[in-house]
Amino acid sequence: MEERLDKIANTDEKVSEDEHVAYLDEFYAGDDGLAAQIQCIAEAVDADDARRARLPALEGNSTSDSEIGLFVGPWGPYVKKIAMGDSTEEGDKKPVTANLPPGMAADLSTITLQSLIGYWH
Repeated sequence: MEERLDKIANTDEKVSEDEHVAYLDEFYAGDDGLAAQIQCIAEAVDADDARRARLPALEGNSTSDSEIGLFVGPWGPYVKKIAMGDSTEEGDKKPVTANLPPGMAADLSTITLQSLIGYWH
């Protein structure tokens, strides 16, 4: 595949537009193409697990009814409290999220359960 790409990129050799399209179609849409690989990853990896930053200071801080984790989202880092167990009330199962205070992500050693509680209380 790399040789074909070199041939397409080489300005000394004329490559037809059909060959360009065929190469790109195979690269993106083929059985082993990029789209198939992304689909495979999407099926195998949980989105929350991919976004979660595992910090030793927050690990082990779960209780029988909730767990707090640090996540990276499109608008920056945030913490999420996740309800665990067999809660009977619907509101108890919804995760609670909050943006990380400005500057706190610059030093991950400052992110502890105590610092988060102190900031938001």
